[in-house]
Amino acid sequence: MKKITAALFILTASSLTGCGGEEESVETTVTYENESLEFEEAANDFVEEVPPLLNEAVTDEDAAAELETYLESMRRNIIEFNAIQEPEVGADLHADVVALNEEALEGIETFQASIEEDTLDAAAAEETTIFQTLSAVVDILDEIQALEEEA
Repeated sequence: MKKITAALFILTASSLTGCGGEEESVETTVTYENESLEFEEAANDFVEEVPPLLNEAVTDEDAAAELETYLESMRRNIIEFNAIQEPEVGADLHADVVALNEEALEGIETFQASIEEDTLDAAAAEETTIFQTLSAVVDILDEIQALEEEA
């Protein structure tokens, strides 16, 4: 956690001061911050809205269709976020987020297959770690935001 906090501090400090004097580095940092805020919002919405929908989707075809839409949207968001260029200073932090996102992506793809094969069940919905994993990502991104406010 100290490693993540230190990386967040350095990332924030460099974005606010333009450390290194490289315009491209500052632009990369600003782009990363904007993308991370958008991703945080999408992940937070997913964590809040999908769990009740999962239980409903087991017996309701309309809910299953809505769930498929949420899953595909989050899958795309994860892939896009994992592909963005991270600032040099935040490379370790981005790697941590990417690793967590890959775990969430596996769970999402499992649910997509379950829906497609009509094998989605309530027990699987309760056992998934997708929401805890994405909550951990949101927590890391919240720390970035808190450090920016302190600076």
